[in-house]
Amino acid sequence: MWKALIVPGVIILLFVLAILGIVFIRGQFTDEIKVETALPEISTTTEEKTTITGKTDPKATLIINGEKVRLEKNGDFRHVIILKSGENKIVLESRKGDNSKSISRVIVRETQEPIATNTSGNSFYSGELANSGPKENFAIFIITALSISVVFYYKSLLGLKKPSYKHFT
Repeated sequence: MWKALIVPGVIILLFVLAILGIVFIRGQFTDEIKVETALPEISTTTEEKTTITGKTDPKATLIINGEKVRLEKNGDFRHVIILKSGENKIVLESRKGDNSKSISRVIVRETQEPIATNTSGNSFYSGELANSGPKENFAIFIITALSISVVFYYKSLLGLKKPSYKHFT
């Protein structure tokens, strides 16, 4: 009677092992490459550069806009890109053997123009800013020096003690 249970059990066990083996082998030899980044497909910035971070297969080669990027052991990457004014197309390509996967992103860099410029060419954002010259700067220096001198003078007066003649008697 127990032989009647063992034969179907062995057949079911072999069937399950065969299916698991097929799944394992398929996963082992499938070279599907992933490239992931948190960067949205289209973004806007005013910064001159941006840092692209993400993850890919640790055994793959990652190229961003034609530049090979170093990968961490777990496949994480971090790459700084200098942005030109206007539209910047970023292409991330991961290669492993004969397989490759690429994704592209667009970063639009908007430049800010200064609101106003004074006669010396320095930019500022409000026409009501005071422009101090050498005379004002010299006056500020003199007032600061006099204030410090007065503070030290009064501190020196507080530190003076009347001489004690107890040691000489």
